[in-house]
Amino acid sequence: MPRLATAKHWLRYLRALGVIATLLGAPAAHAHEEPSVEIRQLSQRMQATTSVSDLLRRAELYRLCDDWLAAEADLRQVEARASRTSDLPLAWAALDLDRGRIDSAHHRIGHVLTKRPNDAPALLLAARIARARHDDLGVARLLGRAISNSTTPSPDLYLEQAAALCTLGDPEAALRVLSDGLDRLGPVTSLVSAAARIEARRGRLAGGLARLETLAPQYDRAEPFHAMRKELVDIALDETRAPAPRGTPGATEFSNTPEEGARPETPATLTAPVIAAQPAVAATLVPLGATWRFDTTGVALDSAWPTAAYTDAAWPMGPAPLGFGETYIATPVKQGPDASTRYPTIYFRNTFTSPVAGNTLTSMTLTINYDDGFVAYLNGTEIARRGIAAGTVSYGTFAVSHEAGVPELISVTASLPALLSGDNVLAIEVHQTNLTSSDLVLDAALSVDNVPQLTRGPYLQVATPTSIIVRWRTDPASGSVVRFGTASGMRTAAATDATVTTEHEVALAGLQPDTRYWYTPATLFDPLGTDTTSLTFVTPPLPGTPKPTRFWIIGDSGIPGANQNAVRNAYVATAGARPADLWLMLGDNAYTVGTDSEYQTGMFTPYKDILKTTALWTTRGNHDYLYAGTANDYYDLFTLPTAGEAGGINSGTEAYYSFDYGDIHVVCLDSEGSDRSPGSAMMTWLVNDLAATSRKWRIAFFHHPPYTKGSHNSDNELDSGARMTEMRTNALPVLEAAASISCSADTVTAMSARCCSTSTMASRVRLQTP
Repeated sequence: MPRLATAKHWLRYLRALGVIATLLGAPAAHAHEEPSVEIRQLSQRMQATTSVSDLLRRAELYRLCDDWLAAEADLRQVEARASRTSDLPLAWAALDLDRGRIDSAHHRIGHVLTKRPNDAPALLLAARIARARHDDLGVARLLGRAISNSTTPSPDLYLEQAAALCTLGDPEAALRVLSDGLDRLGPVTSLVSAAARIEARRGRLAGGLARLETLAPQYDRAEPFHAMRKELVDIALDETRAPAPRGTPGATEFSNTPEEGARPETPATLTAPVIAAQPAVAATLVPLGATWRFDTTGVALDSAWPTAAYTDAAWPMGPAPLGFGETYIATPVKQGPDASTRYPTIYFRNTFTSPVAGNTLTSMTLTINYDDGFVAYLNGTEIARRGIAAGTVSYGTFAVSHEAGVPELISVTASLPALLSGDNVLAIEVHQTNLTSSDLVLDAALSVDNVPQLTRGPYLQVATPTSIIVRWRTDPASGSVVRFGTASGMRTAAATDATVTTEHEVALAGLQPDTRYWYTPATLFDPLGTDTTSLTFVTPPLPGTPKPTRFWIIGDSGIPGANQNAVRNAYVATAGARPADLWLMLGDNAYTVGTDSEYQTGMFTPYKDILKTTALWTTRGNHDYLYAGTANDYYDLFTLPTAGEAGGINSGTEAYYSFDYGDIHVVCLDSEGSDRSPGSAMMTWLVNDLAATSRKWRIAFFHHPPYTKGSHNSDNELDSGARMTEMRTNALPVLEAAASISCSADTVTAMSARCCSTSTMASRVRLQTP
């Protein structure tokens, strides 16, 4: 393993080992999760109650984001509330190290180890500090102690200790360390290969080859293993190899990249390629506890005071919370001429730098602890106010009473255009309720984020025995990843599409038939949501395989409201632990004209929990309009088979298609927009598709009923443009010849005597054998 030469590399290294979790007594962030996600969650929870453990945890996460001022502010709060907290010196030492205050970090960690000499996290942090001090002997000794005091040491610890010993010119000691690791952890590939390379460099080729032999059972193919053997031989024969320069000796020995063909040492390796992506911008631009400048001259300022052009160099400054009358104030400010004449308004400014402009971000949040009212400005643009009436605000404007204590989170996303790349000014004027108010408080933070948010889905499409399509929508656009596996906690495979889009569509291939999978959609840099249990599906059985099959068939289902909810809830209650295997929608899936927003409220929102577990097959109705543009009409919203990829023959269109489920062949016809006449493309395809299938059960579904006397009259050729009559005259003979059954949305309406309402056919489908 190459040397981890910088504090940031060591930080990531310790995080991967779960050291942060141990240090703070809280679960570590998931390996794929940005610290900013948990920062937001902690900050929201801390609105109600703030614990020392939460402050410590958030400080550590701020440190992960290199937001050192925010981390320091949280640690100072811990220091003020519970200075004897055992983990506080460790947290300070880590922060000092990252900020380059090596001597201070060394001093702090020394005190910790004096009291807790066998504390593994402290020893690992001490090794980081020793590395920064170029003390390789200290690194080796501290890592050795950390290994001895760790219940389950990582192979990387042994590799790092061995690398430090090689740097000190003692490869035999490094070999002993690796051997100890192998005795404790078993034949770990990285440790065996590192030891074998040392043996070869020391002129003991036979010993190195013998070590490699222990890895042979882990390789599925012989070629990579033979390549490793050849490499050892080359190392032993290459007596002219130049020694590695000091600082990197043993780099070849300590590479822990798995050789080609080796099975992974952990089951969590993704099979998808790693794609370089820009990291998410999730940052606290102004942290709580930041240093602010303030004006307490007792006069009204001109209108330019909140802008960047205004000069505040002469204003006094200090860390928040600022104000008077409360015990937790960090910086007292002047109250006024006397106790009976307080200043009605005090002005505050904070100049900060943003790495990006607001138009590249998706959200901005103002977190503020205040007493009594305030108006906040970003570069002169008002972004929020509380306790102050609408309209013009003056120096003498009084506020509605509000007690400080619990910071309030205020979304100011609408003001993102005011955020500039580079220098910015957050300005806040705090107003009193009257001239005798006994207290005033201000502490504020400004944070931004560009992590795409899940705005639709996920939903499943085109399920086959070996594949399925996962779709979802985000804001803003990003690349697409779906991680999946056959156990809830083991999503060990991934499908990736680097295309930046808001409409994500990822095909999972190589699946096993009739098998349950769990999945998680993600961007290229961040998971979407925290759902780890309910995102699951079962692949269909192989074609021709008999299997008891449950259908859920709904028609005219796109009107949100009580009726829709009642049908959905009744299905969920009836299905229980045995949900439908097949879900058909018979058209008019969103009322009244099938716009994107109507689909959101009439389908994607009410059925969201079912859509993420059961693949939906749908046909178009007369209310499912088509629209110009992208991602806003029926065929944009659904992915349907066109080339027989799910069974049946190629239709060449999403309007009509077929698919297989075990020994069932399902045909979807388009009674709305396709030509229904004899000899038309759809009718010709239908004849050929039914002739080609050997499935025992055959089902067709479409929107317009061939027989109905409900809200529509199928005998009236003027009704629905003769679509019902044409389906009865032209499609039914083909279907009946194949001994199939046809079902439609309006057929259900007629049977239930309801008009244009959500309905179900789960109990009305009768399967006939040919």
